[in-house]
Amino acid sequence: MSKKNIDVSPPIENSVAAAVTDQYQMPVRVVALCGVGILLCILVSVSPLLHLAGKTFLLSLRTNAFLLAWGSWLPYDLHLIQPQRASIILTNTIEFLVLIALSFGMYALCAMFMQREPTDAHFTNVTRMIWIVAIVGGLIYVLTPAMLSRDIFVYVGYGRAIALHYANPYFVAPAAFPKDPLTSYDDWQYATAAYGPFWLAICSVMALVPGNSPLRYLIAFRLLSFASYLFNIWLVTLILKKMGRSPRTATLGILLYAWNPLVIEESCLGGHNDTIMVSLLLLGIWFSLRAEQQNFARPARYLLPIIAFTLATLVKITALPLIALFLVLLARKALLSFASTPSSRLEHIRTLNWKSALQKVLLAGIVSGFIAAMCYAPFWLGHSVHDIMQSFSAPPSALYSENSIMRAVHQWIIAHGSPTQPSWAYSALNFFNQRIVWDRISYIFVAGTTIIGAVWLWLVPTTRTLVLTALLSLGTLLLVTPWFFAWYGIWLVALAVVCLPTSIDRLGRALIALALTFSASAFVTYVATVSGWSGFNWLVMACPPVLAFLIILTWKNTTHTRLLADADTITM
Repeated sequence: MSKKNIDVSPPIENSVAAAVTDQYQMPVRVVALCGVGILLCILVSVSPLLHLAGKTFLLSLRTNAFLLAWGSWLPYDLHLIQPQRASIILTNTIEFLVLIALSFGMYALCAMFMQREPTDAHFTNVTRMIWIVAIVGGLIYVLTPAMLSRDIFVYVGYGRAIALHYANPYFVAPAAFPKDPLTSYDDWQYATAAYGPFWLAICSVMALVPGNSPLRYLIAFRLLSFASYLFNIWLVTLILKKMGRSPRTATLGILLYAWNPLVIEESCLGGHNDTIMVSLLLLGIWFSLRAEQQNFARPARYLLPIIAFTLATLVKITALPLIALFLVLLARKALLSFASTPSSRLEHIRTLNWKSALQKVLLAGIVSGFIAAMCYAPFWLGHSVHDIMQSFSAPPSALYSENSIMRAVHQWIIAHGSPTQPSWAYSALNFFNQRIVWDRISYIFVAGTTIIGAVWLWLVPTTRTLVLTALLSLGTLLLVTPWFFAWYGIWLVALAVVCLPTSIDRLGRALIALALTFSASAFVTYVATVSGWSGFNWLVMACPPVLAFLIILTWKNTTHTRLLADADTITM
C-alpha cells in the first residue's frame, strides 16, 4: 500500500463511530421527512375544508391568508354531480380524504421504520420532532376557518344555559333562550343535555368567555381540546415509561397517538369532549400503574384510579366499563396481596382474605358513587325520579341513529319503502329499525365483553390487561352502537398505544390493529355527508378493522412476522 493510500485511509475507530452516528441520525431524518409531509397535508387541507365547511365568522382570522395559500392550487369544483353546491362539497370531500389518506400513509411508514430500529437506540431527537409536529399541526387545525362538526356550539349552549341563564340543561333546552345570540349556532338547541355533569361544569366555566362572539368560543374550546391532546401525549409517555418499556416502544407509542390523523384532526379542529374523556382515562391508567408498582391495597393508591375513571364517565357514560373492570382488578389484587404460601390449592383458596378484598371493592364503589351523586345532585334536586329518567332518553343520541347499521336500515326503508306485510323482510327491517333493539344489542355486547374482560383480568391481574379489556369492550361497542361518529375512534387509539409492546401477545396485537385500522376507516362517515349513509358505508368502515383483528389473531408465523413488536418483557 502506498504512502498516499495510508494517509487518506481513516482510522477504524473513526469509521465505526461515524457509522453509529449515522445510524442514530437516520431515524431523525425519516421522522422529520414524514413529519414535514404530514404538516404539508394538514396545511393543504385547510383550503378544501374551507370550501367544504367554512364559516363566515371564521373569515376574520388573520392567519387565513397564510393557511389558505397552501391549498389554493386545488380544484374548487370538478363538476362531478349536480347541483353545483353538491359538486363543490363532493370535490372538496374527496380532496380532504385523499390528504388524510396520504397522512395515514406517512404515519404508517414512520411507525414501520421506527419498529425496525434497535430497541435501546437514542430517540431523544425523534421525540422532539414528534412533539414539534404535534404542536404545529394542532395549532394549524385550531386556526382552520372551517368546522366539520358543530359540537362546540352544543357545549356553548349548555354552558351559557348554566352560567348566564341559570337554567338546568338536563331539563331546559337552549332554544328556551332565543334572544341569546349564540343559540342559532347550536344544532341541538331543541335538545336537553346529553353529556355528564362534569363536562357541563367545564362548559359553564368556558361560558365565561367575555362577549358573545362565536369566534372566541370556538377558539377557546379548540384550545382546551388542543391542550388536552398535548396532555395526553405526555401521559402516554409517562405510562409507557412507567411500564418499563424500551426507548423504542415508548417513542413508538408517542408517535402512534400524537401523529394519528384522526386524533389530531378531531382533537384540534373538532374540539370534541372525547379528548377530555381520554385524558381522564389515561390519568386513571397512570394512577393504576403507580398503585400496581407500590402498594395496591392502600386506599391512597387504588382510590385515585377509580376517581379518574368516574370523572371520565361523568364526561361520557361510555367510559363506564372502565369502572367495572377496575373493581375486578382491585378485588384480585387485594386477594393476592393477602395470600400466603399454601401447601395445596384448597389451602391457598382458604388463605385468601376475601373480607378485606370485599371491603376495598365496596369502598372504591362507594367513592365512585358518591362522586357521581355529588355531581348530579345540583341538577336533580327538585325533580322527580320519572323526570330524571326521562332526561336520559331525551337527547337525539338516545333517540335516533347515525353512521351505524340501524341508520343503514333506516335509509334503505326511506329509499325503497317498507316491504308489504306479512313477509319476513318486513318483520326483519322493522325489527332492526327500532332504537330500543339496538340499545339492547349494545348492552348485551358491552356486558358480554366486560364479563370476558373480568375473567381475563382475574387470570392476568395487571393494568395492561385492564386496558386491553377496556379496548375490547369499547371497540365492540363502536361496531354495534346505533349512534357513531368518527371522533369516537380517539378512545381506541389512546387505549391501544399504551398496550405496547405486543411481540408475545397475539390478542393484544389484534386489538391494537383493530383500533388503529378503525381510526382510518372511521373517516368513511364524512362521505355520508355527500352520498348519504348506507349498508355499504358501514361495511367499508367496520370490515377493515374486524379483518385486521382476525388476521392478526389467527396469524401463526409470529416468530418471523411481527406487528409493532418489541423485545420488552410484558409485566404490566
